Amino acid sequence: MEMVGHPFTWERGRDTENWMKIRLDRALTNTDWLNMFPMAKLYNLESTSNDHSPNLLVPQYRGRRDVKSTVKYKEARDKLTNISNQREIFWRQRSKQLWFRVGDRNSKYFHWCASTRRRNNQINKLKNDDGQWMEWENGLRDLMSDYCLKLFAASEIDWREVVSYIPTKVTRDQNDMLLQQVMVEEVKQALFQMNSDKALGLDGMTPGFY
Repeated sequence: MEMVGHPFTWERGRDTENWMKIRLDRALTNTDWLNMFPMAKLYNLESTSNDHSPNLLVPQYRGRRDVKSTVKYKEARDKLTNISNQREIFWRQRSKQLWFRVGDRNSKYFHWCASTRRRNNQINKLKNDDGQWMEWENGLRDLMSDYCLKLFAASEIDWREVVSYIPTKVTRDQNDMLLQQVMVEEVKQALFQMNSDKALGLDGMTPGFY
């Protein structure tokens, strides 16, 4: 059967001189089956982490339809769509690519972005106050803990003296406006300005859900 979508179903060595793409997977039918499903289509679905892309055969029956089979087919199709959308959202959040447009399917590039970001964020060693490098095997954990304790420890600085050197930028009218009660429309406007796939709430839902 003719395939809709990307013409190749297997690849290796993406973005290298030895990049290879081949169509290994096919769907074979006979005349009787095509007469029964004349509108059937074979789709090549984009893969994410696998070098093979799955094929989806969508039959279109001509004549009387089996109600139970139709219901099962729709349930399976909806389940496939839901899984695909969940994987897309997961990798969009991990890759942190804000320009990744809605509707695009995730690809190996975004897997690479997420893995690279995780690798770059790893801390392997830090230098202490004496100029010595500390690794996880010789006290890096204690060094990080002590730094945070000192950073957030209470001090005896008089905050009034510090504030006195800060020039006043907010007028009385502006301050009165800031002290006004927050309106529902303001909350809605702020929420709709947020990126739809960022800032998970306590319930785990993104702003796009609301």
